[in-house]
Amino acid sequence: FPPQELMYTATAVRDWGKRDVTLIDSIARDLTKEQVLAELKNFQADVVVTILGFEILEQDIRVLRWLRQQMPGTKFVAFGYYPTEFPEQILDASGVDFVILGEPEYCCHELLNALEEGSSFEGIMGLCFRKADGTFVANPERPRLKSVDELPHPDYSMVNIHDYSEFLMPKPFATLQTARGCPYGCNFCTRSYGRQLTLRSPENIIEEIRTLVDKFGVRAVRFMDDTFNAVPARTFKICEGIEKNFPGLVWSALSRIDTMDEPRAAAMKKAGCKRVYLGVESGSDRILKLYGKDYGVDQIPVVFDMLRRNGIEIACFFMVGHPE
Repeated sequence: FPPQELMYTATAVRDWGKRDVTLIDSIARDLTKEQVLAELKNFQADVVVTILGFEILEQDIRVLRWLRQQMPGTKFVAFGYYPTEFPEQILDASGVDFVILGEPEYCCHELLNALEEGSSFEGIMGLCFRKADGTFVANPERPRLKSVDELPHPDYSMVNIHDYSEFLMPKPFATLQTARGCPYGCNFCTRSYGRQLTLRSPENIIEEIRTLVDKFGVRAVRFMDDTFNAVPARTFKICEGIEKNFPGLVWSALSRIDTMDEPRAAAMKKAGCKRVYLGVESGSDRILKLYGKDYGVDQIPVVFDMLRRNGIEIACFFMVGHPE
């Protein structure tokens, strides 16, 4: 998939600060760490900003520490789930100069302003760092964005869109995030942006899809929201916009068992939804309760039958290894 968090951040700091920005997706391009280093040096990077992965955290930290050693004059910044949860430990383990908590766009922009102006970092909300004497500084967390609409759309010209795909979906392929945060209480989940749900307007979403279709020829989209159809009225409005404006587009999305009903399934199918990913997690009511799920096993086949009647493919996630 496209590195959406990095694309959002790169587009924002470029547009807001008229900065010269490059985005290196070393995973999609299958680059070695030496090739990444060569590209960074060729670009003469003053600042390197990266997201740290979840399953591959240890490898990410090793590579980041190596790059930091090879480029002693460059500032390094990390963000993501683990940096937000454990900023001091990530700062020390990776050797980066700064850690950003939560949503990165505004914090990163203000950090770059401070670096350019030689001003203090201590007023930048959501930023963690060490002073020259080694003292760890954790500035107050930045409040969540009230409206994701205010962010510029991720610019796909920063990457090669043909590097990305979803299983058995047409190309060119892109991802969209129509909301940040998840209000549900599953106790195993990372919740990248917390439990506060902030929504993009349907108009803003349709505008982004129009750019992807017209400029990049996109034929398939994956909505990356934790629960795409959490708000019924908004789901219907997005589906109406897609059906009206992009009749040939196919797409997939994530849903919970208890946010999928007949009206939403029918509207999604009519708008080109090809596949729904469901967090089934377990076939045991006892385990579902331990996971913090609000539905029972008996609801699962009902939702499956409903999606099959509407001609939507079903893919499922399962969790194993709960202490109980």
